[in-house]
Amino acid sequence: MRNVRCHDCGKRYNFDKDDFCPRCGAFTPPAKQWDVDAKGNVTAVAGGTATITATAMDGSNVSGSCKVTVEQRPEEITFSREEYAVSPGGSVKLSATVLPENAKNKKVSWEITEVNVPEGVSLSDYQKSILVTVNSSGTVKALSMAPEGMTVKVRCTSKAFGKKETPVSKEVTVQVKKTKITSLKMKKSSLEL
Repeated sequence: MRNVRCHDCGKRYNFDKDDFCPRCGAFTPPAKQWDVDAKGNVTAVAGGTATITATAMDGSNVSGSCKVTVEQRPEEITFSREEYAVSPGGSVKLSATVLPENAKNKKVSWEITEVNVPEGVSLSDYQKSILVTVNSSGTVKALSMAPEGMTVKVRCTSKAFGKKETPVSKEVTVQVKKTKITSLKMKKSSLEL
């Protein structure tokens, strides 16, 4: 499966299924997956599998083949929402997707990169670091004393599987908001004393 990102509208789609972008109709050919120089050195450019064949130039037609598989590295991280909310004393699970779909290593790490508190609220760096936290599975927890309006930026970063690979990351904002009560149910409709 060869996934491409449309040069015109940015939509990611399966090139093997649709030659043209299903959103805007533009043609975006898939990236070349490898380069082979005159000496037979193969350089990986993108993920995929190919058979490289070398043929003798002396007229003997002797040839040899080698199957080459290049693991697809992560290119992008997306979130299911633009912004998340967590109530004081609550938690929220962040949902991130590593693209393209055929990326070999989809493991990610999570960290809080920025903490902002509402105007008029004074907190030490230590207090800021414990009031809202994120764990290794992407769950953000806010202590009950976290002030409403506090925001944190959470960075999701792909795990690199090669020494020269640059990890991909993206940040999302999580805001501390009190949960609004939308309905209330009483156990009894009347009481006699």
